[in-house]
Amino acid sequence: MNVPSSFRPAAVAEQLALPSAIFFAVTVEMAPAGSVHHIAEGFGASVPEAAMGSAFYAVATALLALPMAFILRRSNLRRAFMAASFAFTLMALASAFAPDILIYTGFRVANGLVHAAFFPLALALAARSARAQPERAVAKALMGNALALALGIPAGEAMAELASWRLPMAVAAVGVVCSAAFAPAVPVGAFSTDKSEPRFSLSGGLVCVGTLFALIITGHFAFYAYFAPLVDVSSRPVALFLALYGASVVLATMVSGYLAARARLERACAIVCVEAAVLIASGLAGGELSFFLLAIGAGFCFGLLPTLVQTELLEIEGGNGTLASGIAVVAFNSGIAAGTFAGGMVEPLSMQYPPVLGGVFLLAAAFGLSVLVFSSVTHSSVFSRSSGE
Repeated sequence: MNVPSSFRPAAVAEQLALPSAIFFAVTVEMAPAGSVHHIAEGFGASVPEAAMGSAFYAVATALLALPMAFILRRSNLRRAFMAASFAFTLMALASAFAPDILIYTGFRVANGLVHAAFFPLALALAARSARAQPERAVAKALMGNALALALGIPAGEAMAELASWRLPMAVAAVGVVCSAAFAPAVPVGAFSTDKSEPRFSLSGGLVCVGTLFALIITGHFAFYAYFAPLVDVSSRPVALFLALYGASVVLATMVSGYLAARARLERACAIVCVEAAVLIASGLAGGELSFFLLAIGAGFCFGLLPTLVQTELLEIEGGNGTLASGIAVVAFNSGIAAGTFAGGMVEPLSMQYPPVLGGVFLLAAAFGLSVLVFSSVTHSSVFSRSSGE
């Protein structure tokens, strides 16, 4: 009996390599935030001191993602990705076994610098190794990110509670390099580096879409960074709402690849409007029903957007995709920082204000997306509309 090539062990391992590597990498990045009190206790430091490791990690990633993507734009994607994965594992293991808070923070910064190369390479490799429908390949890779938020981080917290915060970081670190060993290769001719082709410059479509993506992430995290304290007043456990949110993100990511085949900016604009309405209505109404609406509605909308925007950026750039992926990483990390800061400015006034403020940011992003759609700034938005007519 002949086994279809896509179901052979080697093919299955290749298909799971990038989602798995991203799952473990995001767990390394985010799990310490959930275990910060364990880290502080282990080092005999304060919680703010322990939290600095994660904060500096994100800053390093945001600052270096675009320069690293530019440097790697002509690289062999698979080889560069495997090298970045190996370096990522080394830095994560060094962080996990650091003897004191100062060395821990230093290795977390180094880990963030490597992450700046790892993530753009992973997303670019996912798109360029796909022989057809790269948007679905990107969605599959981003499933690792969604599963890390829904499962990896809670599992890390549980392991830290039962054993040590070092254990989940070390396990996830090894998982990165083991997964990367099965990474797919890029088929010959999968992308072109012919600079005579009509492509948009960094100052054009890429910057416009990347900036609006950062504004979208700002709006979402202005609400999400303060979601747990908001629902803490409910008679139901906070874990229930966080689980519903995570499940909604995972489900949306599963279907996002089908939406990203065409009309990406138009669909992103509609989804952003829906999430804005959910945040504003829930923030103004309050009550337990609004908590469920936030967890499911905002989570589902958020899960759809990264694949749409990432695929749009890849289409604009051409080439091997590292520059587009770098812009997405910068936008994501900048949006997280800006949203957390903005929500923190209004949260002391009322716990209902962060969702409302997030909705305002999202409406601004939707307006910007609508301008892009109707002014035909990007190549792929014109293509998408014409192909859909």
